[in-house]
Amino acid sequence: MMRTDGISDAAEIFRTTTDPGFLRPLTPVGRKLFFVVGMSHGGDVSLMMTDSGATPVTLGHFGDIRALAALGGRLLFSATPEKGSSDRELWISDGTVAGTRLLEDLRPGPLGSSPDNFAVLGNRLFFSATEGTNGVELWVSDGTAAGTHRFADLEVGAGSSSPRTLTVVEDQFFFSAEVQGRGAEPWVSNGDRLGTVALTELARGPLSSNPRGFVRSGGYVFITGEDAGGVRRLFSITYRPDGTCPP
Repeated sequence: MMRTDGISDAAEIFRTTTDPGFLRPLTPVGRKLFFVVGMSHGGDVSLMMTDSGATPVTLGHFGDIRALAALGGRLLFSATPEKGSSDRELWISDGTVAGTRLLEDLRPGPLGSSPDNFAVLGNRLFFSATEGTNGVELWVSDGTAAGTHRFADLEVGAGSSSPRTLTVVEDQFFFSAEVQGRGAEPWVSNGDRLGTVALTELARGPLSSNPRGFVRSGGYVFITGEDAGGVRRLFSITYRPDGTCPP
């Protein structure tokens, strides 16, 4: 790992590892920088943290870590407790060993709720997960166990809307989801259940456009998606700050 003061031309080695591993991803939380260290050929991974450039400390060992996000001065992340485990759940860390813990066991048992696709809007984390009954849907957390719950059951019942590519744009977040009669198409949410709506179908009917990108430029949000012929093209959606993007 290298570091620089952003002023001089020189960069220095901040941390070295004796194994042929990897460091990913770098996630700042205030003055603290969290990162994951693991073996490139398998084995457990370690969650590490440095405070203002001090010597990194190991906060815990896990089977796998993914989808890290800063929320309210703490780190939320998705992890399995050991290699080979399918029990992926939502964890939280304040940068100390004692403060690195399971936030909530959303799906008790060996399978896990598989939190993924993190996006922070205001003081809440939105993500995809399943409790094993209602499929993979949108969930939300304010960083507390009591404030972590399913946000919307877009595909009502046991089916999954499979929200993906959650992307915050100003005071909204865009994402891809699929419901009965529609494939994976663009949606938008202002953080309120009633303000979570489907946008224009880029590929009509059961076909999926699989939208991704969601980048704002001027009065539009640009995305890429597949048309009815399966060709990925550039599309635009009129951006409205009040959360009323045209469907």
